[in-house]
Parts: sequence; C-alpha cells; structure tokens
Amino acid sequence: DGGFAGVFDGFVFGDFSIAALADVGVMFNESKLGAATDEFTNMWLGVGLIVAYDIHIDDTFVIQPSVSGGYTWVRTPNYMSVSHNYVSSQNFNSLNLIPELQFIKNIIGDWYGTAHVKYVVSSNHGGVTDVDGIRIDRLDYDNHTEYGIGVEKHMDMFDLTVNVGRYDGAYTGWKGNVSIKYIF
Repeated sequence: DGGFAGVFDGFVFGDFSIAALADVGVMFNESKLGAATDEFTNMWLGVGLIVAYDIHIDDTFVIQPSVSGGYTWVRTPNYMSVSHNYVSSQNFNSLNLIPELQFIKNIIGDWYGTAHVKYVVSSNHGGVTDVDGIRIDRLDYDNHTEYGIGVEKHMDMFDLTVNVGRYDGAYTGWKGNVSIKYIF
C-alpha cells in the first residue's frame, strides 16, 4: 500500500518542447515469514526533465528525438524482523540519462500508433541490504535498451494508451501498460 503526489509542467515552443516533474511518495511494505509479518516503510523523492523536438515527415507522421534525465532517492529503513534478524538497508539513489527516438503516426481521427526505442544509462548507489551482517542479492538496475509499440486514443479531456515493449541489456523481459489519463 502507498501513494505519491507530484507536479508536472511543460512548455511547447513550435516543434520544441520541455517538461519537468517532481514527486514524493511513501510505500507501506509487508514481508510475510510463516505466520508472522515484517512491516517497513519506504519513502522516495524524484525529479525529472525531458527535452524533445518534433520532426514532421508529413501531416500524419512525426519522428520525435528526445533526451530525458531524472534523479530518484529512496529511503530504506533498518529494522528488527519478527524472526529477530537485524535487517540493515542502505538508502538507494539513481541518476538516469535516456536518449529516445519515438515514431508517432495518426492512423485515423484521434487514433495514433506509436513505436519507440530508447537507451537508459543508469548510475545507481546504495540499495545494499544485509540480514544479520550477511549481504543479500541487490536489485540490479543498470544500462539497458527499451523498445515497444502502442496505440493511443485522444478524446476531449481523456487519453487512452495501450502499449507493449521489451527490455534488453542488463536485464531482459517484457512490459505492458494500459492507462487512462484525465487532463485538466
């Protein structure tokens, strides 16, 4: 369980756009061990910036190169588990630089098809967890490539997006997303 709040704003100057965001959040975690449960809380802060330029091939097709960057800090508390093990965790921070190339095609009306490829350059620190002085595997988040395709529908104050994609590099796997956004 948890939640977050953030602010986002952007500006468009012709075919050039720039946007920034900041967010803060908290997550209340549970780790079950038999009949007992450990509870701990993580908090995070994040900031990001994206700069993009639209290259109009024709009235229905845009190629959009962009570069984004972001910083995230996550507080990870130390605690005594219900099994009486001392869990020590380092706070985690990550700095990312992400060049991306996106292709956007107006299919018909307010329907759009998208495809993208991006390379995530990541510099991470912390995130090491020890249980009674014994180090456990840490989350690996390192440089990787992401690519995918999607469909978008824009209607009045709502945007509907469905996309699928893949990760390759430091780790591999598939991803999918369905989102409904209300714009006010």
